[in-house]
Amino acid sequence: MHRFDVTQTIDYASETDAGETPGGLVNAALAAPKATAAVECRKAVLRSNWDTYVYARGGGGSTLESRGGWVGGWEVFTVHRVGRHNVQLQASNGDWVYASGTVVRADGLNGGGDAVFQRMTYSNGKIALRARNRRYLQANVEGQVNARATRAGNWEKFELEYCEPSRIEGRWAGNDPIDAYRKVRKYDQVDGDFGPNTSGCASGCGATVWAMVFGWADHMAKLGDARWAGAANLYRTDGKKNGTPAGAPEWMWNDVPGRMRTSRGTSNLLSGPANIVLEIRGLIGDWGGSGCTASGSRFTAPHIMGQATKFMRGRVSANLTADYDGASVMTHEGKTKAKRRLEDKQVVAIGIGHYSHYPLAYGFEDARFAKWDASKRRWARSSRHQRFVVHMGWGHPGSTNVPYDTWFQGWIDPPRVVSQSSNQANGSATAPAKPLPRANKPLNPQPKLPGKLPTPSFPR
Repeated sequence: MHRFDVTQTIDYASETDAGETPGGLVNAALAAPKATAAVECRKAVLRSNWDTYVYARGGGGSTLESRGGWVGGWEVFTVHRVGRHNVQLQASNGDWVYASGTVVRADGLNGGGDAVFQRMTYSNGKIALRARNRRYLQANVEGQVNARATRAGNWEKFELEYCEPSRIEGRWAGNDPIDAYRKVRKYDQVDGDFGPNTSGCASGCGATVWAMVFGWADHMAKLGDARWAGAANLYRTDGKKNGTPAGAPEWMWNDVPGRMRTSRGTSNLLSGPANIVLEIRGLIGDWGGSGCTASGSRFTAPHIMGQATKFMRGRVSANLTADYDGASVMTHEGKTKAKRRLEDKQVVAIGIGHYSHYPLAYGFEDARFAKWDASKRRWARSSRHQRFVVHMGWGHPGSTNVPYDTWFQGWIDPPRVVSQSSNQANGSATAPAKPLPRANKPLNPQPKLPGKLPTPSFPR
């Protein structure tokens, strides 16, 4: 492990790019009117262009990354001023963030030299951090943080989403955010006319999110979770119904997070998850009858989502729920149902936007913090965010959070466990047991029902 120890400090505030303003947000008390009681932001969280949060892996002593959709101890940095326009970031374990060439790490022994960054601010409240080598810190689409950019674009601009977080609580489909994220099966849509997809339309986000729900349940069974033991047959070899039980892969691509999705070919596609997504697409009748965009993408109508229960037939015996508001209205009842699933430590498919997308929620975050008020140029004393933490099902690592609202909730209950002997004899986890011998007479004779039931009357 590289541990850098340099004590030199620098001030390069005069070297700014066009349209950028040095200084401003990180210590917002300097910009606030004297009469206001502004909160000095000594601790902050950086949110990337991808709606992920920058964190020091392990809380420090390792790399700087931007893959999480939640805020915990790893995401909170102590901010130190150096002169008028420069700052230093200190990870939760006390190590310093620095840029050595294009590599950015959080294992510095002190805050000098390469650990000093020029802070640029923009009219939309975002900031950029320029290293001593005049390269900008960048969070790319794969969740890697580096210092390669010579100018600040969207990938190089960050939002100070949290200031002085006073409470961060969550509910997770796992022991904690990291554990829950690892258990999520992170699948993708299959593009039109790509690999096994012979349709010109992509496979749809509805089929993808159900594949992630089923894959998660199968993975829980493989981990030995007794509650989900009956889900062990949800994923079989190559994703086929008649295959032998096998663990659901974490990814749909064999090179994650090596390359961007657009650079992958059919050789990188894992056939098992792809086959499941396409099978579900066919079972729910989502063949693009309503058409798709020029790029092949389209939305899955909510009224057919419940048809995904057909996927479990011949695999497991379980109940599937697909509850939705037909007008795409975000309801309190709906978000409460989704949150209850998370409190029960299981994932849930939700609907976001106006008939926009189905991501997989695996966490719920409730945080209180100070928030920047651009109109008053100060940090507000108290703000609160309640949000779902989701994997979007777009084929790359990382998660994001979305507002604590949903118009769709989809999940499966823990499947019924079927005896191994029955499974082997019939070749199916849901094959019926042999019928009991027929009795000579009814064991519990029932009274004869009247030929015609009375017509019920209702008050007008």
